[in-house]
Amino acid sequence: MSRKIAAIIFVLAMSLLLMGCSKQVDTSPQLIDSSLDICPTCNMSIIDLHYAAEIVTQEGQAEKFDDIGCLVLYLKKHSQEPALKESVVYVKDYNTMDWIIASEATYIKAHINTPMNFGIVGFGSQEAAQLFGGELEDATLMNWQEVLSAKQTVSF
Repeated sequence: MSRKIAAIIFVLAMSLLLMGCSKQVDTSPQLIDSSLDICPTCNMSIIDLHYAAEIVTQEGQAEKFDDIGCLVLYLKKHSQEPALKESVVYVKDYNTMDWIIASEATYIKAHINTPMNFGIVGFGSQEAAQLFGGELEDATLMNWQEVLSAKQTVSF
């Protein structure tokens, strides 16, 4: 009988030990510190958070961007890296400043003075994007796949 109890205790102890080792990684977006965070594409400080974007890997490492266009160029350049395939990509909602998963956002591309002049802004809803774009002459409504596949040009 004592062998059975010892075996049960051993199994429970090992289970608790393994649960403690399986650390849950936080892949939510991280705060941007304008005095410290630098965009890896253009090497500029991330000042205006309306246009910010972020990639968070499954290990919890974040790359932060000052312009959605910089994010897209980075993704294209590093597309074969295994860590990126498992990453979560975020953009800021231009109006609310909330983080949105990039593939769930709606975008407007126009002659908008974004930090690197790519002219792309993200919104949490299609209605908000259309309302914003309706005030611009050259606005193009886009989804994430269209943003990724479009040629990234600077708009002045």
